[in-house]
Amino acid sequence: WKAFNFFDVSEVKPADSECASLFNSPELSSICSGSDNIFLGSSDGQVRILSSAFKVVRTFHAHHSGSITHIKQIDGTSLLITVSEDLSNEPVLKVWALDKPDKKTGGPKCLSSLNVSNGRKQFPISALATLDNVSQLAVGFANGSVTVIRGDLINDRGAKQRTVFESEERITGVEFREGPTTTLYLATTGRILTLTISGRGQGQPAKNLDDNGCGLGCMTVDSESGDVVVARDDAIYYYGANGRGPSYAYEGPKQLVSTFGDLVALVTQPRSDAASKTSILRKFVGSGADDRYRSSTFALLDTDLKYVAHTELLTTQIRTSFAEWGDFFLLTLDGKLFRYHEKSLNQKLEILYQRDLYVLAINLAQKVGVDTSQRNVILRRYGDYLHKKGDYDTAMQQYLKAIDNTEPSQVIRKFLDSQRINNLIEYLEELHEHDKATVDHTTLLLNCYAKLKDTDKLETFIKSGTNFDLETAIAMCRQGGYYDQAVFLSKKHGEHDRVVDILIEDSQKYDEAIDYIHRHEPEVAYPNLMRYARVLLEHCPDETTQLFIEYYTGQYRLKKDTPVVPTQAASGGAASAVQNLASFIPLPYRQATVTPSPATQDNQPLSLSTEEAAAAAKADPPREYKVPRPRTAFSSFVDHPDQFIVFLEACLDEAEMDEPDKIDLHTTLFEICLDIAGNKTGQEKQKWETKAKTLIDGQDISMDASNVLLLSHLSDFRDGTVLVREQQGLRFDIFRSYASVGDTASVIKALRKYGPEEPQLYPAALAYFTSSPKALQEAGDELDLVLKKIDEDGLMAPLQVIQTLSTNAVATMGMVKKYLGETIERERKEISNNRRLIESYRGETDAKRKEMDELGTKSAVFQTRRCSACGGSLDLPTVHFLCKHSFHQRCLNQVGDADVECPKCAPTNNNIRAFRKAQEDSADRHDMFKDTLQRSRDKFGTISEFFGRGVMAAPARSANGIDKLDFDDNRQPPSTTDGSDPGGLLRDDESLLSNVVDGVIERDRRKLRRRFVKYLSFASAILSCLCAGSITAYSLYGPLFQSRLHFTQAQVNAVSIAAELAMYLPVPLFGYLCDRFNPRPLSLLAGIFFALGYLLAAAAYASGPLKEGGFPPAIMVLAFVGVGSGTSCMYLSAVTTCAKNFGRGKHKGLALAIPIASFGLSGMWQSQIGSRLLYERSPKHYGEVDVYRYFIFLAILLLVVGVIGSLALRVVDEEELIDEAVSELERSGLLEDSPFFQRSVLHDSGNGYGTLESSDTISNSAESDDAELDSTNRKYRSYSEDARRKTWLLNTETRMFLFDPTMWFLAAGFFLVTGPGEAFINNLGTVLDTFYPPPLSGPPDSNSPATHVSIVALTSTFARLLTGTLSDLFAPTAQASLFDEQSTKRFSCSRLVFLLISTVLFSFGQLLLASGLIQSHPSLFALVSALVGLGYGAVFSLTPIIVSVVWGVQNFGTNWGIVAVVPAAGAAVWGAIYAAVYDGAAGSADDSGADRLCYGVGCYAPTFWGMVACSWMAVGLWLLAWRGWRRRNILV
Repeated sequence: WKAFNFFDVSEVKPADSECASLFNSPELSSICSGSDNIFLGSSDGQVRILSSAFKVVRTFHAHHSGSITHIKQIDGTSLLITVSEDLSNEPVLKVWALDKPDKKTGGPKCLSSLNVSNGRKQFPISALATLDNVSQLAVGFANGSVTVIRGDLINDRGAKQRTVFESEERITGVEFREGPTTTLYLATTGRILTLTISGRGQGQPAKNLDDNGCGLGCMTVDSESGDVVVARDDAIYYYGANGRGPSYAYEGPKQLVSTFGDLVALVTQPRSDAASKTSILRKFVGSGADDRYRSSTFALLDTDLKYVAHTELLTTQIRTSFAEWGDFFLLTLDGKLFRYHEKSLNQKLEILYQRDLYVLAINLAQKVGVDTSQRNVILRRYGDYLHKKGDYDTAMQQYLKAIDNTEPSQVIRKFLDSQRINNLIEYLEELHEHDKATVDHTTLLLNCYAKLKDTDKLETFIKSGTNFDLETAIAMCRQGGYYDQAVFLSKKHGEHDRVVDILIEDSQKYDEAIDYIHRHEPEVAYPNLMRYARVLLEHCPDETTQLFIEYYTGQYRLKKDTPVVPTQAASGGAASAVQNLASFIPLPYRQATVTPSPATQDNQPLSLSTEEAAAAAKADPPREYKVPRPRTAFSSFVDHPDQFIVFLEACLDEAEMDEPDKIDLHTTLFEICLDIAGNKTGQEKQKWETKAKTLIDGQDISMDASNVLLLSHLSDFRDGTVLVREQQGLRFDIFRSYASVGDTASVIKALRKYGPEEPQLYPAALAYFTSSPKALQEAGDELDLVLKKIDEDGLMAPLQVIQTLSTNAVATMGMVKKYLGETIERERKEISNNRRLIESYRGETDAKRKEMDELGTKSAVFQTRRCSACGGSLDLPTVHFLCKHSFHQRCLNQVGDADVECPKCAPTNNNIRAFRKAQEDSADRHDMFKDTLQRSRDKFGTISEFFGRGVMAAPARSANGIDKLDFDDNRQPPSTTDGSDPGGLLRDDESLLSNVVDGVIERDRRKLRRRFVKYLSFASAILSCLCAGSITAYSLYGPLFQSRLHFTQAQVNAVSIAAELAMYLPVPLFGYLCDRFNPRPLSLLAGIFFALGYLLAAAAYASGPLKEGGFPPAIMVLAFVGVGSGTSCMYLSAVTTCAKNFGRGKHKGLALAIPIASFGLSGMWQSQIGSRLLYERSPKHYGEVDVYRYFIFLAILLLVVGVIGSLALRVVDEEELIDEAVSELERSGLLEDSPFFQRSVLHDSGNGYGTLESSDTISNSAESDDAELDSTNRKYRSYSEDARRKTWLLNTETRMFLFDPTMWFLAAGFFLVTGPGEAFINNLGTVLDTFYPPPLSGPPDSNSPATHVSIVALTSTFARLLTGTLSDLFAPTAQASLFDEQSTKRFSCSRLVFLLISTVLFSFGQLLLASGLIQSHPSLFALVSALVGLGYGAVFSLTPIIVSVVWGVQNFGTNWGIVAVVPAAGAAVWGAIYAAVYDGAAGSADDSGADRLCYGVGCYAPTFWGMVACSWMAVGLWLLAWRGWRRRNILV
């Protein structure tokens, strides 16, 4: 027997002295327990009832004579049985109802009372037993007789007594056992007997069970099993319904036996020294001493599990034992009462664990009936014990039994050794059987199979249907090279995509993959085809191309198994071996074309011929599905041009193709032909170029001209460019393209072909031929022909020809000697003729004037005698006209007093008047004049003609009007001359010269005025930027929001994020307004935003924390939304003004860098003012910025600056920017014609085309008013047309900007760099606080937030100025014009190089902070601030410069606004990340409002590691953008 201490022993010491004396009283004669009470019987006949507190709760007198020797309480009822004995009388037995009081005595009611008969023999009762219903009682006597009492003792309806057994041996125990029959077990000192007292067998004599009896008190009954327990000196015996049961050896003289639950309580007497000790005591105390000084041993045994739950040696004898309240009690002879409290199961198990008795622990747990989880804990610990001992197999068995509640990883780690791999496999398989396996378990099991190369087990596992993670199983099969099994699993579970992936990526069975794809529905086949198109085209080009063609032409059919065409059997045994091997491969999918094995050939269907199989396949109708657009397949054919062409041509042959798809197909086929031609030479190149030309030469081919033009230009396919431009009538562009590459032969060819229709080509050809000696030499005699054509058609004035030839020192006088001679001779003749005409006209004019004078001063003599109308003789009344015609008055048909005109001269006069009126009407038809001038070849002649019509006449001068060139009010207008003034011609020449000089002076004045306005705007922009960046000083007062207003770090970041979102998100809108209107209203709006925002923020700060009645954090967020909006408006208005005013100069980089750098400086000087001037002077917060006063200061300052900007910010010569942009779009040839290019938008200003005002053109007031109204209308139309053209241009530029992929690369990199930069600046103060945990008071002044804000601002400013200057000095410049060579520099460096270097420096600063180096050396934080400032400033300086260089300045506000939005998202993302990391490291503050502060590298390191990664991602994106610009020949 293994002995344990499963019980806690304590002596019961009742607090009540009366109760304490009862256990030691000699009057105590009997004791029992039940129904949560203890019952004590005394020798005076009284019964005392004790509670669980060992207090006497009730006492009553049960018997008036004799001692109560036996007492028994029926558990679960209120019945109590007492037996009193007096050797002079028969024993008296009474049954009491404890719950029914007696009305007389007040005690319990006695239900019945009877004398127990023993045949009138006076022997004491040695044993008593009763049934639970008290229907039968058995009383054993010391003389060996047993009396059974039957009757209704509870209701006192009488009872019968019968002596059922008599013996010479003393009765030591009686016990009942109920069942089908009621059996009475009898124990004597020499035998164990049974007697049936009711039921079958009743009346038979006692049956002897054992020839060995037991001592008094050594027999009891097990209440749980009903078996009788007998304790002898050698063992413990059980007797059941079938007789003697098991026995358990336990030696020692037994004194007392009882049961406690499933335990047997034994009291034994030690064998050794028992007699000697007693004799020694007796010598001292005398022979009358009792047994109280004899020792005894008490033990609690578990006979089922054969262990001793408790054993104890007592120095005195045990009087009795009983169990109640879940404890076991022993009462000694000296009156001591001991309580034995059983330990909990866990305590027992711990004791067993300590002794490594795990089997016993398991059995104990099973006996107790613990749940499965507790049992599994024991099994697991047993397994751990066995594993530690090295008994791995047995340990695994225990783990398998405990698999339901065991963490698999605890077991798996113990068997990861390769020698224990079989045990591990066994465990993992059991996990899958119990559906407890995870992805990792499946992975490990498959790895084990793979390591053992146990293919059979692997396949068995896969096919068993065991629950496992499909993804993991397939992945492990693929990693282990078991591709067939992976395909089986994928196909079994309908993972079609994965089947294709394995066949292609792992097995590299590309033909099988194509076949598998072709066997599935379109919704399955199409995604797989597109996913692996490039790989399949690489290895199976023809099959893949055919599948593409079928799918994209709507002819897709499922591929079916084609019956095998009979072929000659393979020779030799090798083929048969392959067939046999293939038949054992556990693959559900196998090619239909594999030759069947001999065993199955007889079962094959009849084979068809190839033609029949193809016909059967075509008979199957195509599947119905949505045919995708062909362009979705284009990217799949990269690097496979031959297959691509087959695909494109097949799609073009499809009649039902939509028109947009046909355009895509034609365009792509044209492009691929050009690409192939570019890689070929000789005849092959010509072949592909011819094919490309055929595509665009047809009339029914629908291709976008701009696409063809662009592709031809990129591929240097001149025939395509020429053909498209011919179709669109862009002949001059064709000529210019030849000239730009110096192809003289093509220039001559184009001149001959297009010259007759495009005469302006001849002046261009003249300029080209004389542009270089090589061109002149190649032109040969063509130069003379060009000069002849120019001379014949009057395309250029001789002076223009001379100017063109003198541009380059190429042409000589000898080349143009003939031309000049002929021209001079012709001009001389023309001058001579003109002079003769002038003299003739002058003579006629003088004659007319003389005639007019004579008519006005001399009398006329009329000598006509006949009427000019009727021919009759004149008679009175007669009318004579000064034209010498005379008429009868009656012949004139005169009516009233109307004026009469000579009928003969009237038609001629009417014609003259009509002609004069037409001239006057045409004087205002300036559009007709310009149209005639454009179509005329003799420009000067046309001008002279219209000058004669009065078109050039200046309108009447208004009362305070000023002519175009007449800006000097003191100068008199030129006087007119008449024929009588001989000096008139000289005065006209002097007036013309004076007007020209005045015009030059006015031009210089305008130029000086524009320059003054430009630099005044530049100064105002710098002032605006110097003040606009007040938000960058947020870290100066951001920590005070935490300490003063009790904001959380997330709330502090929410304020800054709101400001940044408001600063960045509306930037495109503000840029749009700035471009469409002008920057001045935007500057005024910025001042209003700033004033409102900072005033509201000051009020919110002054209100205090929320718990003290202050404003909620949302008010502060709203205030800083206004601050952010003001920052965006003011910054954008200033930068846009500088970009447009200086964007075309050579210092564009510096002009943008200075205001941007000023913006960075604003945070520095404003933070210094806040920390050194506007600081608090109270002792508690001395030196901290006074946030309220600081906000008021910023509100006033920025409002004033906004008003100044609204007056001073102006864009100079914006019309020229628009005109240049329009011209560039026209020259590009990539845009369709627009009405804005066909309509003249520069209307007449109202003063005509003349430069001088004539004094004789002043008309009456009505005519003057009409002219002024007409001028106003023209000005309005011109302004409206300019506005429409500007809007159209800017919208076009915006669309081009948004659809440019390189813009998105630039913007994405800008997002990845500026976001971390903004987050660093905003949280600079909290990062510094993490370096100085308590009890340090915070960062010193040398390491304060204000200091580092200044460092960031200074380094950022330095970087912006430096990069702007370097970009101007070293950045490459673009080609100026068509015939100019590209300007070169001794050394050039792209702006992208500066951008990438600055980004790397930026990442180094973040790397220092993330590595934790600064945490131990806070003084080095200045290095981090410097590196971040350098990178941040350079990026913010170079990015807008690059935007202006790549996409121009005319739409700079909108373009830069779009790019500038991305820092808002970056700041929000990284601000939230930093706040989450910071708050997570700091923990939650308590409800008292304590500050949430964090200290240590864990507060920020994860955030800055992420920032480092983003910086390097930005470098990669910018390299992609740079590559795109270089391909487009954009010099950045």
